Amino acid sequence: MLSQLSASLSHYSPSPLSSITALYLRPLLTPFSSKPPPSLLSSTSKSLRKFRFYPSSPHKSQPRPPSLVSNSYRGLSMDSPSMNTDLSVDSVADDLKKQSLGEDRVKLNLEDLNWDHSFVRDLPGDPRTDKMPREVLHACYTKVSPSAEVENPQLVAWSDSVAELLCLDPNEFKRPDFPLIFSGASPLVGGMPYAQCYGGHQFGMWAGQLGDGRAITLGEILNSKSERWDLQLKGAGKTPYSRFADGLAVLRSSIREFLCSEAMHSLGIPTTRALCLVMTGKYVTRDMFYDGNPKDEPGAIVCRVAQSFLRFGSYQIHASRGKEDLDIVRTLADYTIRHHFPRIENTSKSESLSFNTSEEDSSVVDLTSNKGWALVQR
Repeated sequence: MLSQLSASLSHYSPSPLSSITALYLRPLLTPFSSKPPPSLLSSTSKSLRKFRFYPSSPHKSQPRPPSLVSNSYRGLSMDSPSMNTDLSVDSVADDLKKQSLGEDRVKLNLEDLNWDHSFVRDLPGDPRTDKMPREVLHACYTKVSPSAEVENPQLVAWSDSVAELLCLDPNEFKRPDFPLIFSGASPLVGGMPYAQCYGGHQFGMWAGQLGDGRAITLGEILNSKSERWDLQLKGAGKTPYSRFADGLAVLRSSIREFLCSEAMHSLGIPTTRALCLVMTGKYVTRDMFYDGNPKDEPGAIVCRVAQSFLRFGSYQIHASRGKEDLDIVRTLADYTIRHHFPRIENTSKSESLSFNTSEEDSSVVDLTSNKGWALVQR
């Protein structure tokens, strides 16, 4: 499925992406997943209702129009009905819905979200806040604000189920200023944006500092279950970790990320989620095929949601710097245990090194076994 999506999206077309919707629906209707486990029935039913991603007005690249989208376009929800589905699946989903306490769930406005900026509060940060590309030393993050240029930004797609994770009222998607907020043009009340510093390997070799070159985390939200969820804007502009890149993203790749993250979730594979997709109304120049023929494409920003954006490279960058950053490695490890593995926080240091991987790594096994392989092959 991922290969088909990539092939389809690699050829940008101004026409509505009904073919992408069909590609996304196909694995949900094939024998591979036509009989989902009970835990996936509700999410599968929702996933059967898809949408088009492009505005109804065709985009013309030459000459450039003053705006990429019209004021009348309102986008469609990941969970909004757009087609008839199998009655048996719907009936099961309806039964499950009636048994739930959906009406009693907390539904908050954007201004009332429960923020808890533990990453910024508990870990050392960069004393500088400028976006000059540089090596950031002795810090886990740099405070930066989104800076992508926008012109009449438009909400293209959203997910009610992700809003539910955050205890966010789905009606907030209808706010006139919602596209402005999630394009980074207007600050989100309570947010404390930053870009994370981390290292990593490229082409099989240690590359040193990489960092969030075009992703800016807005902060952490605690929902009514005390679950911690990070909100991150991808394609929101330059950071100190952008090097010589522009920090932006295009609609083509943003659609792919939105679709794939929600598709993998519906298949039971843990991954980042996608709250919404916003078109910036500006163009971004990209050499799609790396053949020396760059073209202008519509810019976009995805709001990604995850319980943590920590990665192995978050530790590796400091470990690679030797004794001078050893205390940061310890602080970062303690932070991770305290917020993500609290059950081992009070054990001895020797016991803390022995994680029970039988349960925690089961999702990793899925990604490399039949379920993940079948997804990649499609």
